[in-house]
Amino acid sequence: MNKTCKNYLRFIVDNPIKTLLTGIFLVGSLFMGTQKLETDFGYRIWFQQDNPKLQEFDAFERRFGSDETAVVIVHSPSGIFDTESMNFLLKLTEDLWLAPEVIRVDSLTNFQWVHAEEDDIIVEDLIYNDEPLTQDFLNERKKLATNHRTLEGFLINKAGDTAIVYVNLKPSMGGTPDYENVALAIREITKKYSSISDHEFYLTGQPLLNFSFKESTEMDMGKLIPFVLLLTVLFLFLNLRRVSGMFLSLLIIFVTIAVTFGFAGWTGIKIHNLTAMTGQFMIAICIAVSVHILVTYYQLLNKIPNKRNALLLTVEKNFLPTLLTSISTSIGFFSFLSAEIPAIVDMGVLAGTGTLLSWLFAYLILVPLLRLIPAKPSKNTEFTTDEKAHAPSEFALKYTKKLVRYRPLVIGAYAILITISIAMLFKIQTNSDPFKYFDKTYPLTIATDFVEDNVGGALGVEMVIDSGEKEGIKNPDFLKKVDSYQQWVDSFDFVTKTISIVDVLKEMNKTLNGGNDAFYGLPETRESIAQQLFLYTMNLPQGLDINNRVSIENDALRLTAMWTLHDSESSLKVIDMFEKKAASMGLNLHVTGKIPLYQSNNELVVTSYIKTLGIALVLIAILLCFGLKSIRIGLLSMIPNAIPIIIGGACLPLFGVPLDVGTVIISSVCLGIAVDDTIHFLTNFTKYTANGDSNELAVAKVFTHTAPALVTTTMVLVAAFATFAFGTFVPNQNFGKFVAIILTVALATDLTLLPAIFLKKKA
Repeated sequence: MNKTCKNYLRFIVDNPIKTLLTGIFLVGSLFMGTQKLETDFGYRIWFQQDNPKLQEFDAFERRFGSDETAVVIVHSPSGIFDTESMNFLLKLTEDLWLAPEVIRVDSLTNFQWVHAEEDDIIVEDLIYNDEPLTQDFLNERKKLATNHRTLEGFLINKAGDTAIVYVNLKPSMGGTPDYENVALAIREITKKYSSISDHEFYLTGQPLLNFSFKESTEMDMGKLIPFVLLLTVLFLFLNLRRVSGMFLSLLIIFVTIAVTFGFAGWTGIKIHNLTAMTGQFMIAICIAVSVHILVTYYQLLNKIPNKRNALLLTVEKNFLPTLLTSISTSIGFFSFLSAEIPAIVDMGVLAGTGTLLSWLFAYLILVPLLRLIPAKPSKNTEFTTDEKAHAPSEFALKYTKKLVRYRPLVIGAYAILITISIAMLFKIQTNSDPFKYFDKTYPLTIATDFVEDNVGGALGVEMVIDSGEKEGIKNPDFLKKVDSYQQWVDSFDFVTKTISIVDVLKEMNKTLNGGNDAFYGLPETRESIAQQLFLYTMNLPQGLDINNRVSIENDALRLTAMWTLHDSESSLKVIDMFEKKAASMGLNLHVTGKIPLYQSNNELVVTSYIKTLGIALVLIAILLCFGLKSIRIGLLSMIPNAIPIIIGGACLPLFGVPLDVGTVIISSVCLGIAVDDTIHFLTNFTKYTANGDSNELAVAKVFTHTAPALVTTTMVLVAAFATFAFGTFVPNQNFGKFVAIILTVALATDLTLLPAIFLKKKA
C-alpha cells in the first residue's frame, strides 16, 4: 500500500468526527433526490426510442388506435343466457365504459348484429334493455350467438356459459397508459357484481399484465426485504457475536439503499421491475464490505490491546481488497451499459453506483463509528505478538496439506465438471413467456388459463395490411386476397379467432341477399363494397365505429389473430411465417402489437448476454492484473471465477429455464460478486508470499484469517439472494435460485481449486 493511502486511512481512524460529518453531508445531499423518484412499469422501458419494432407499433396506434385491451371473463355454470345474467352483463358493460382511459367496450350485449327486416337493413345491439328480457327472447339470442361466425369464440363460448367483455384503452401516442389506475378501476367495477348467484369473474389482457409486473414486484419487495433483513440480522449476530456490529452493518445497509435511490431521483432513473431489485442487491453488497471490516476488526481487537491500532490494521488490511471487490462488482453491473434494453441499462447504472457508494460509506461512516463506539476484547482473551496474530491455525495447516496431496484430483474433478457443463450450455434456449412470469396461483395466470380452456385466446397479434392506394380496401381483388389469407391464418389450431372488416362485409352481403348462407362472401365490385360499408357504418352507435379496423384514408386494414401462443420462440417463428405467406400472396403486411413487441426483444437478450458478459470478463481480468500486480496471477484467477458462471449456465437447461430478460443479467452480476472472494484470497496470499512465506504457509494463513469472512459474507449473500426464489414474480424466483447456486459454487471453488492452482510452486 502506498504512502498516500496509508495517510488517508490514518486520517479516517484518527479524525473520526470530521470523517463522519463528511459522510453525513454526502448522505443528506444524495438522499434529497428521493423526492424526485418516479415509477414506470410500462412497456416502453424495455425499448430504445429508435427501435424499429417500437416505431412500427407507434405507427399502428396512430392509424388504428391502441391494442391495449383488458379482458373481463364472466362465467356462470348455469349459463349466461338468463334474465339475471343478461341484466348484470348489460350493467357491467355500461360501467366499464366509465373506467379511466377506456375508449371502447365490446360485449355480447352491444355487439352490432346485422340482419334484414323486409327491405330494411338493421344494425343493432344483440341484447338491448328497452323492454324486459324474456327467457324466450334470450333462448333465441343464445342460438344465434353460439352459432354466429364472429361471436362464437370471441364474445361467447359454444356452451353459452362464458362471456367475454373487451375493454379497449385510448392510444397512448408515444406515452404509457396508467395501467394501475385502469386495472384497479376494472377490479372495483367487477367486485360490485361478484356476489351475484353463481357467477365468477376473471381478469386478463395487456393492461392487467402490465400492472401485474408492478404489483407482483411490490408484493415481492414488501414480503422479501423484511425477510432478507431478518436473515441478515441473524447471520450477523451469529458470526459477529456483537450487537454493535450487527446494528452498524444495518446502518450501512439503510444508508446505502437511501442514497442509491436518491441518486436515481437526481439522475432520472425510474423505478421498474429491474431497478426495484436494487434494494436487495445493496443489502447483500453492503454486508460483503461491512463483514470483512467487522470480522477483521473484532479478530484483531482480541489480539492487539490498542483499539486504535487494531482498527488501523483492519482498514489497512481491507482497504485494497474491498476497493477491488467493489470495483469488480460495479464492473459486473456497469457492463449492462452495453445492453440494448434500456431497463437493463437502468438497473446496471443504479446497482453499479450503489455498489461504489456502499464501499465509500463503509469508510466514511462505519470506520469512524467503530473508532467512536467503545469496544472491548472478548473475555479470556490473551493478547499476542503481531507475529502470532498472523499465524495459521492447526486446521488450516492440515487442510492445506491435503490440498497439496490431492491437488491433481481436485484439478481433474473440476476439469470433468467443466467439460460436462460446457456441453450443457449448448442446450440453453432463448425464450420468454410473459404469462409464465407469474406462478400458477397468481390471478392473472388463473384467468388466462381459464379463458383459453373455455373460450379461446385472450391475446394475439395485429396485422396491418396496406393496399397501397387511397380507398384501396374497397378493391375487391385486394379484399379477396385478404380473405384467402385470413382463412389460411384461421386454419392453425393455435389461432382461435381472426377478426377483420372482411367479416363485416361478408355478413352484410349475406344479409342483403335474404340471409342466404350461399352469399356469405365478399361483394364482386368496388361500388358494392363501398355501399355496404356505408350502410353498415351509418347505423353504428357512437364509440363502436370501424375506425379501429380500417385507416382513415381507407388505404389499410387491420387483421387481428387471437391465439394461444405465449412464448417468444414459437411466436416469432409463426410471425415470420405469417409475413412470408402474405408476401407470397402479394400482400404488403407486417405483424405488430404489444405481445410481438415484447417478444422481439428476444434477439436483443442474446446480444446483451454476450456483450455484457464479455465486457465484464475483460474488465475484471484487467482489474485483477493491475490490482494484484501480476498478469499471471490475474489471468489464472479468472479460471475459478469463470467456472461458477459456466456451472450456473449449465443449470438453466437442467431446471428447464430459458435465457430471457430475467436470467440474462445473472452471469454479469454473479461474476462481479463472485470475484470478491478471489480478490480477498489472492490479495492476502500475495502479501504473505511477498513477506517470504511459502505458498503452502501463505494459503494456510489465508484460510485462517480471511476465509472466515469469505464464508460469512457468502452465507449472507446466498441467503439474501435466495429469498428471491420465494417471490411471486418468476424472473425473481429464477434470479434468486441461480445466483444462490453460482455464489455457493464460487465459494467452493475459491476454497478448493483456487489454492490448488497456486500450491505447486511460488507465485
